[in-house]
Amino acid sequence: MTSSSRHNRTGIGPIDIVLFLAALLGVWSFFFLLPSVHVDSTARYDLDQEDVLVRSDGFLHKRGFPTDLMTSNASLQRNSDLLNSMQVDVGRKGVIDALNSDEGKILPGYYWDVQYFFDELPGREFAFFSDRIPVFRIKLTMDGKVWSFSNNLNQVEEAIPYVGQGLRVINRAALASAFSHSESDSVLAATESRLRAVTDSTLRASLSFSGVRSGTSRRIRTENNISRLIDEALLIDLESGDPVELDTQAVYSIARFYEPENLVGKIEWKIDSLQVIAGSEAQQAKIWLVSTTPVLNQDIRLDVTVTSLGSLHEMDVVYNPGENNDDLTSTAFAALMAAAYLILAIVLIVVFFRRIMARLIDVKSALIDAVVMGIFFGLYAILSLELGQGPTPIWIQVLGTLVLFSLVAGAMSLFVFIISAVTESAVREVWPEKWLSLVLIRKGDIRNTDVGWSIVRGIALAGVILGLGVLAITVSPSLVMDMSQDLQAHKSLRPVLSAVTGNAVSGFLLMLMLMVGIGSYAYRVKNRTWMAVLAITLFGGVLQIAPFSLTIGFMPIVVSALVACLLALALFQYDFFTVFLGYVIARIFWQLSEGFLIAGSPTWFDATLAVVALGVFLGMGIIGLLSGKSGGDMSQFLPEYITELASQERVKRELEIAHQVQSSFLPRRMPDINGMDIAGMCLPATEVGGDYFDFIKISDHKLAVVVGDVSGKGIEAAFYMTFVKGVIQTLSTSIESPAEVMRRANAVFGKNAPAGIFISMIYGVVDVASNTFTFARAGHNPVILKRNGIAEAEPLQPQGMAIGFPEPEIFNRTIEERSILLNTGDTLVFYTDGFSEAMNSSRELYGDDRLVEKVARVGSKGSGAILRALTEDVHHFIEGHGRSDDMTMVVIKMTQ
Repeated sequence: MTSSSRHNRTGIGPIDIVLFLAALLGVWSFFFLLPSVHVDSTARYDLDQEDVLVRSDGFLHKRGFPTDLMTSNASLQRNSDLLNSMQVDVGRKGVIDALNSDEGKILPGYYWDVQYFFDELPGREFAFFSDRIPVFRIKLTMDGKVWSFSNNLNQVEEAIPYVGQGLRVINRAALASAFSHSESDSVLAATESRLRAVTDSTLRASLSFSGVRSGTSRRIRTENNISRLIDEALLIDLESGDPVELDTQAVYSIARFYEPENLVGKIEWKIDSLQVIAGSEAQQAKIWLVSTTPVLNQDIRLDVTVTSLGSLHEMDVVYNPGENNDDLTSTAFAALMAAAYLILAIVLIVVFFRRIMARLIDVKSALIDAVVMGIFFGLYAILSLELGQGPTPIWIQVLGTLVLFSLVAGAMSLFVFIISAVTESAVREVWPEKWLSLVLIRKGDIRNTDVGWSIVRGIALAGVILGLGVLAITVSPSLVMDMSQDLQAHKSLRPVLSAVTGNAVSGFLLMLMLMVGIGSYAYRVKNRTWMAVLAITLFGGVLQIAPFSLTIGFMPIVVSALVACLLALALFQYDFFTVFLGYVIARIFWQLSEGFLIAGSPTWFDATLAVVALGVFLGMGIIGLLSGKSGGDMSQFLPEYITELASQERVKRELEIAHQVQSSFLPRRMPDINGMDIAGMCLPATEVGGDYFDFIKISDHKLAVVVGDVSGKGIEAAFYMTFVKGVIQTLSTSIESPAEVMRRANAVFGKNAPAGIFISMIYGVVDVASNTFTFARAGHNPVILKRNGIAEAEPLQPQGMAIGFPEPEIFNRTIEERSILLNTGDTLVFYTDGFSEAMNSSRELYGDDRLVEKVARVGSKGSGAILRALTEDVHHFIEGHGRSDDMTMVVIKMTQ
């Protein structure tokens, strides 16, 4: 590492000063400017959950629906479709102004969502977790006014016995609006008084909707301008018990009776369509009312389902009905982003399998990342569960939680392992210094200047990212914020823990894939920093990595590209952990921003905890800086696979040298001696041994033959082979006795070679003048003699210890010299243990006896043919199992 890069890593410089100043400005803008440009600032907690539940319970009780066997929950939610639509129509500033105005009260940008579920009903089966359908769902404005009511009694199996209860309820106040000619309170009160005089049974028997056919339902298109058709005569008929058919105007009047309070007197309605539904308890009519003029560019439709007894069955308000906010451009960008993520994941997985097969993976480091992130993701999953809710016993829910944790954590761990393994092996090849802080943290060494600077700079980088987000949405009012995510207050058991665990996992994976994966591979194209920055910027834009909850589109891609460019520059200036930390902290605080944006939000506690935790984290970084202790250099933390690669390269080089030495000292051609036909070879194994053979011409009619095998492998064996060859050549010119040559060679070798190195050898002299072969054997394989005209071959095995035996007296005493007469056609075969100890797949040895038998069968051939036949037989025996040792053989056939 150069001194300048070391300074950038552990010392403060001008760029750091700029970073810290920009961070302070970013943090200030985040806390003080964001509320003026963020839509969430229009929301508020006018009521708490208990107040909301009391109001929704009262709403249900008033309409005859039971709640005693139900559990309920309430949460403040964003009206995502409405908020996104309004941002497109009037801009974000227009949305904020509208929702803060009186006119904006018509539009519930934020609402209380109350859901009811049946609990502890007999016969209900146990389940770990299930997507239960809410029996009732009530939506209230922030100040507690009901504007939507969903009734799913007929869709929930346990609720079927209760379906008729709401349908049997009679609301005389609602019916009064259907029978009255005027909307004045006095007229309505008088009409309701007359209806109270009519018994419930009479009302149930007499009232029905007009045009109903038994078992059928149909839509009725009506004129927009409706005059009242109900008169005094119909009311008299009802009082008399005669059948009374309510018409479209009556349905309209009853629907208007249930008009949400936030819309009463503020919207002119016209009927869009009507559907009448026959039922066993009471007939139902669903009417669709639409606003005559838009409100803040929003068309409004009121859907109300009522019964012929005047009770409310369902009600909902739809804003911009039929509008599809996903235009072709956003759909195309979404498809592009999904394709980019998919391609990137596939490429990384393919690279992972290629690298793991090549053993280029740091398994230990990847496992640490996988375990930590798997635990984080498992915690994130279970934090969103509602333990203690529903009929399932708590112990089963706990067991289910553990099962879910194991499955989710295991799956995420596998994915993190793949991504971490691939990207780490890539970054170590081009930017190893960018990985130091993460390596130190994995080892638990955080009290040092390297990690300290990464923490301090990472926190500062988060401030800059947050400031960039505020700047983007401030200077670009048309930038649409995606409001489809649920508010954090009621989303998990502890929003700050969900924010930390979820963003840590997603941020880690995203930064690995983008910064390390794409960045390092782009850098290697031409070893240019600008290429890596450009690639990260482009991919970061397409992947929309900006942590600011923006909708998919061109401008959000530009903002994401700016964030990616900032992160890329930080990566090259600092290190990976700085970038990862800055990005994750920015995501956490943006996600928890509702804590100070929404008045009275419970998430303020989580946002405060996040600030405190960040302060503690910053303190840890400062302690590391004050320690003055350096974390070291990446060369100190080489993974095992790099050490193994270096060792493999060293062994490979040694093998190459050993092969070169071995081949250089073997005879290049066979000697030409009258009366002898000679063939020889040495087939080196994958792991070079110490085999060698040599011919030394002593006179015109004498030839010394040497076949030896040095113990050991590689360069060491090749060195002693060279040494012994020189010793034997020197001794053979001055000493005639093969046994004496062996004794002298052993003495010289013992003085120069360390203990434990041995050489097995056969040294003999063939004299064509006297037709004799005189030889000695030093612990080597026997010489095989095949006499001409005799079917059998015999091994010649005089006594002798291997050269290098530590007791020279015993070696000298036991070495035996033997001399035999040779006739024309006789054959001598010298070999090393690479032949006799060749092993097949059944781990069976070829053996000396098998070789002797084969020599007997082919001994009548020429020396070259004998050599080929013996070699082929051994290769056929091992059946491609491979050679673990050199195979050396010399064949001499007497021709006269």
